[in-house]
Amino acid sequence: MSLIKAIKLDCERAIGKKCTILRFMYRYYTDLGFRAVFWYRIANYLAVKGLILLPTMIRNRTLSKSGADIVPSAKIGAGFVLAHPVGVVIGGRSEIGANCTILQGVTIGENYPKDCSHEYPTIGENVTICAGAKVFGRVEVGSNAIIGANAVVRDNIPGSSTAVGVPARVLASVNCS
Repeated sequence: MSLIKAIKLDCERAIGKKCTILRFMYRYYTDLGFRAVFWYRIANYLAVKGLILLPTMIRNRTLSKSGADIVPSAKIGAGFVLAHPVGVVIGGRSEIGANCTILQGVTIGENYPKDCSHEYPTIGENVTICAGAKVFGRVEVGSNAIIGANAVVRDNIPGSSTAVGVPARVLASVNCS
């Protein structure tokens, strides 16, 4: 997907289908989460093109301005909403599907097993991860799932389900047919 198309889909999800340049500018200057996602898109585009220094500089500036630490090499689908960016950390090889929503204090990162291999999570589409949740290691969160506040996900979560607790356990499954 192109950079412009991803930004347009992020904008449409945050603002609505009528994403004009004025609405984009208003959202950009009033919503730190939207701004953090916009600059992640730029940094990711540059990182994919093989640049190293400039994406890192953008990441550091975004961290200092919004409080969100999104590694430019992370793969995040279009329509991403970062509702409250402070304290959000998204690791380098994490994969997040389209139309996901992440709230404040969420960590999506790697686990260091005994063999020192890097393991990152894969998150499906239309997933909501609530405040303070942690998703570590080689886990898969299915599409349309909800991760409750302060949950610690160490095992796979099936799609269309709600997971809560420490460690996270599936509380309910919803059939979205």
